Amino acid sequence: MATIDRLQGARTSKAIKAPVLAATTANITLSGEQTIDGVALVSDDRVLVKDQTDGKENGIYVVANGAWTRARDFNKDNDITEGTTVFVNQGTVNGNIQMRLATADPVIGTTSMAFVRSGGTQSPTPVGDGEIPAWDGTDGLGFQRTDLYVSDGGVGDVRLGLGVVPEAQLHILDEAPQIRLEDSDLANSEMQIIFDGQQGTIRVDPNAVVASSYFTVFIDGSQAFRINANGQIGTNGVNPIADIHVSSAAPAIRLADTDGGYGQINAPDGSLTLQADLGNTQAGTFLRFTVDGGEVARFDANGRLGLGATVPDFILDMEGATDAMRIPVGTTAQRPTPQTGALRFNTTAGSLEVYDGSDWLGVATGYEEGTFTPQVQNVNASEVATHTLQDGSFVRNGKLVHVHGVLTVSAIGTMGAGSSCYIGGLPYPAEIISGWTPYATIHYNTQIDGLLFGGLSNSVGRMSLIQRNGATWDVSKVIGDFGGYPFTLDFNFSYIADLA
Repeated sequence: MATIDRLQGARTSKAIKAPVLAATTANITLSGEQTIDGVALVSDDRVLVKDQTDGKENGIYVVANGAWTRARDFNKDNDITEGTTVFVNQGTVNGNIQMRLATADPVIGTTSMAFVRSGGTQSPTPVGDGEIPAWDGTDGLGFQRTDLYVSDGGVGDVRLGLGVVPEAQLHILDEAPQIRLEDSDLANSEMQIIFDGQQGTIRVDPNAVVASSYFTVFIDGSQAFRINANGQIGTNGVNPIADIHVSSAAPAIRLADTDGGYGQINAPDGSLTLQADLGNTQAGTFLRFTVDGGEVARFDANGRLGLGATVPDFILDMEGATDAMRIPVGTTAQRPTPQTGALRFNTTAGSLEVYDGSDWLGVATGYEEGTFTPQVQNVNASEVATHTLQDGSFVRNGKLVHVHGVLTVSAIGTMGAGSSCYIGGLPYPAEIISGWTPYATIHYNTQIDGLLFGGLSNSVGRMSLIQRNGATWDVSKVIGDFGGYPFTLDFNFSYIADLA
């Protein structure tokens, strides 16, 4: 029979030692009365020392006012072996637990000795049918039944292994391990966590028992984000109604690269702001828009916009474009409240117009060719010599109109003697500039008493003058060789058209 001593333990037992009052939690000085793990120790108390910096000092000691000594059941090599256990009665951390010597072939004062937890009221309790044999694993207390492992690798480190000795708090080894959480109030309502070697999957309500199911992540007591059945993500507790739904007082999405630069999308107060290089860490940054893999527009740091251009050189740069730009179109009555520099197309005038700060000014636009029917005007019917006018032609370039026609005089007669006669029926009305009458194309000159035409006469380029002989126009007064009646005069002139 083993001899039992209250202080020195079972002298002949190597496997189980007499209980200790407390166990250390850190390195201590091995002398004097002191408090360990919340227990006030006095002389003659037994204590397990297991956390010394020099592991050779670990073991069971008896407290003394001076230097401590090893307990008689733990002071010789033949007193201990790997697996020697001792129960700790008190302590905040180590109370009511069993500790085990985990060092192979220990030698007192030579071998660094390690103690691990191996039992006690805080140990995991095996569940299931039948007896679960103890598992002597290196992580501490263990239980095993078929492929179920429960181990304690130290205080606060309880582990559960399914099909494997656990290396984490929950360790599952299988071809496609799965964790299933079921709601007892709803049949077939569950959540699954699955890993198949390449893909991790979280399934919420895979049987579609509940409408509008979602997956929610909470951090610090608040909902961080939610994913609904449509794959939409909402932040800060919002139920998403878009693929990404960011909800906050000043929502923002930041895109950062590894060089330290970043861009950001902000939507404060309902506005939308796109920001490139918000940290201003890069030179030459820009905001670019691409469609189908090609660039269609970019803004540079100077606010210049390039359309189809890589680098804009002007506030609006469309270099390389062969298409057209459409501007606002409307009638004169639809003109907006003007601002200097405003540009629009006036459908009433048929031209571009720009506001110069005080008035809308027409801008020459358009090229046109056509014919018109000229008329001799500003003469009395009784004064008109026998004549004919062929259909004329015109060319318009913006507001500048050039006309051409042929006047044939077949007999002597009067044509506005003492005054001016005009070519009328112009393709566009003429604009009056500083009182000038632009219709005066055949002009009576009082100094030379004749009609002056500019253009061609009988296919000979010259200035032709028909002078008056009394009250009639006589071919004999014509400067040039007409060869008698009938004679023709080509007229060519240009004028500013009124397109309003």
